[in-house]
Amino acid sequence: MTPTKSLKTSLLTLATLASILTPASSIKINFSNKPSSSSSSTPYTLSSVQGVKDQDGDDIFTYQNWQNASGANIYVATLSVGGKEFPVQLDTGSSDLWLDTTGVDLSGLTDTGVQTGLTYGDGTVAFGPVYFGSVTLGNFTVDQAFISAPGTNATTNSDKGLLGYDGDTLLDNIFSSEPGLPQLTTFSLSRSFSTGKTDGGVFTVGEVEEDFAGVQQAPALPVVSSDRWIVLMDGMIVNGKSYSGDSSFSITNQTSGQTLANLDTGTSLSQIPQSYAAAIYGNVPGAQLYASSGIYVIPCDTKINVSFVFGGIEYPVHPIDTVTATSDGLGGVICFSGFPFSDGFSNSEDFLIGDSFLRNVYSLYDFGAFLNESTTPFIQLLSTTNKDSAYAEFDTLSAERNKSIINDDGGSSSSSGGSGGGGGTSGALGLRDLSYVFVFGIWNMSMKALLYDKPKSFTIANIPIPQYGDDDVLVKVTYCGVCGTDAHIHDGEFIAKFPLVPGHEVVGVITEVGKNVKDFTKGDRCVADNSASCGNCFYCRRGKDLLCENFASKGCTMNGGFAEYVTFHSSKVYKIHNLTDIEATLIEPAACALHGLDKLKSSLPTSTPSSGLEVLLLGSGPTGLILAQLLRLNGATRVVIAANAGPKTRIAREIGAADEVVELDREDPEGQWRRLGEENPRGFDVVIEATGVEKLANDAINYVRRGGVLMMYGVYDNSARVHWPPSKIFQDEILIIGSFAQTYCFPRAVAYLDSGKINVKGMVTDVFALEDFQKALDKMRSRGALKIAIKC
Repeated sequence: MTPTKSLKTSLLTLATLASILTPASSIKINFSNKPSSSSSSTPYTLSSVQGVKDQDGDDIFTYQNWQNASGANIYVATLSVGGKEFPVQLDTGSSDLWLDTTGVDLSGLTDTGVQTGLTYGDGTVAFGPVYFGSVTLGNFTVDQAFISAPGTNATTNSDKGLLGYDGDTLLDNIFSSEPGLPQLTTFSLSRSFSTGKTDGGVFTVGEVEEDFAGVQQAPALPVVSSDRWIVLMDGMIVNGKSYSGDSSFSITNQTSGQTLANLDTGTSLSQIPQSYAAAIYGNVPGAQLYASSGIYVIPCDTKINVSFVFGGIEYPVHPIDTVTATSDGLGGVICFSGFPFSDGFSNSEDFLIGDSFLRNVYSLYDFGAFLNESTTPFIQLLSTTNKDSAYAEFDTLSAERNKSIINDDGGSSSSSGGSGGGGGTSGALGLRDLSYVFVFGIWNMSMKALLYDKPKSFTIANIPIPQYGDDDVLVKVTYCGVCGTDAHIHDGEFIAKFPLVPGHEVVGVITEVGKNVKDFTKGDRCVADNSASCGNCFYCRRGKDLLCENFASKGCTMNGGFAEYVTFHSSKVYKIHNLTDIEATLIEPAACALHGLDKLKSSLPTSTPSSGLEVLLLGSGPTGLILAQLLRLNGATRVVIAANAGPKTRIAREIGAADEVVELDREDPEGQWRRLGEENPRGFDVVIEATGVEKLANDAINYVRRGGVLMMYGVYDNSARVHWPPSKIFQDEILIIGSFAQTYCFPRAVAYLDSGKINVKGMVTDVFALEDFQKALDKMRSRGALKIAIKC
């Protein structure tokens, strides 16, 4: 299943830059599926259902329960920035605020000039520039800093960001603007078995929903952390038997039977110590322990009575929340523990208590000392689950959940909640059926990948996650670039070997490191060199590794990056810092461009110094635009790009790739070619043919100056042929060279791009999901895109 934000480890938390607020009032959102409780006197403002609607009868926050295809529930409200609405996940487990601003005009906001980001433990990343401007949540408006993370893969199900509630956050600004406003938020989380968007429950800021006013009579649970919603938990009750103690911590006022629990709305399930998981699931008939994944696979009709005890009060958990169900990919359903385990996963808490518990209570979070030093922050809980009625309705709800999974999208969904009746699995389960990939950052057996069985024949398949060796790293792929080579691989050309997972322009986050790896740690953002030479063949022993007789490449001869994971030897991996992940897909093309530059430098006649060169570059693809910039940085006095008019030439002008851009008429370019020759009667010192078009390969020699160099830089069909007059090559002493791929150029490529010396802003024009790979190929072949990336 999909991990949630709070189980991720943030490398950097964004500090608030300012606190300028407009007058505001308390906000309330209401949803269905909320049971009632008796009202009583309260120091807080109470709101009714009618008080949360606007004049059109709509919810102020559009607060919803979104369940993705992997079954993870997230609770989403609407944030408005610069007039654009962003559905964001509400997360009491972090203080982060980032937005996926893909396609959004941010010109009305202030760019602080700072680039920063968050790398989470599951390998997802939210990275980009820090902007500052007007942010609206419900009826509150505040000037607030946030990370603009276009194309981030840290979203869960079409949401567009995350709003954290820990410590110094947007809520801090809101409460600071209204001294009389109670500094609290409340939640009642709905339960849904349907993939998509449903009512979320109740969410308030600064007030208590009157139907849940009884929460104020509940014990106030003091928060024992300076930056997390961690409270003392008294214990757990499983089928009438009590369990307590065994804490990894010892803090002031903690008794021997108490543990530390983080109550986190941003976590779909929960994560608990193994001993407590064993108490819940260890005695279930037919249960199978998968210790490395922190789960029990259990019969789907399992009914367990579990309660958590806080402040001496028992809070029952609906049995449907103790069982998580997923499709087995074969038309049935398999189930596993809704409370996974992992000992020692945190240095601040024993339990991470997420939505699998919080759906059973109305929770009140009072910010207290998170905002000032006068009061201690606390949490109050009101039970909304009746133990007996919940147990009685389990079978009906389980059957409903089971039906939803089977009728969903062909076996990729999973969700908290049991699965009874037809199609369920009640006995032993083979590992091959574990089709879900993630349980809170701890992977199981398989991953999603684009798999070719032969040329022109591919599917999205579940294949084993690759094993990493002692000197390797396992990379969670965020984006992988698409280039012309991938089109040739699709057709069975180039050096492709099938079956194959293509993709050689890999960007991602390191999730595991081999025991001999010293220079990398989990969470490092990286790119990877896809090439590998044998070191022993005739050419390798002559120092010409690129001509290796056994040349191999991830994505060409070995499985590559159009997948959720890929392994690399640690010597092939390079950290990135300032580039976004999307921009970093251009590092591999830049490495190839650097190899081309090296070839040119070594091939120029001694009478033609590299400085003072005049260069004609045919084509305006990504590698060509990067090579053009490299040539200018390395002394070329004039670089001319000639290419068909369109988005590529437009971007070439915008980034200043060349001194001159000749935009050719796609229908009738002959007159323009003729004028180019007339305006440059002696041609160019260097002509680079970078289109891969046979006709241009034949014509390119006509623009080479006597004594000049023609470099073949495009990827051509195997059937392409050239017909150059030998007499011209002989009499004009034209040197013809080729430039293929690269070796050992990645460090310089990373340095050029990460430092900003090479401008790649806006060069990635299209991003597609892995499932839409055919659309990506079609787009590339239509010549309507400059650079395409696959979001994995």
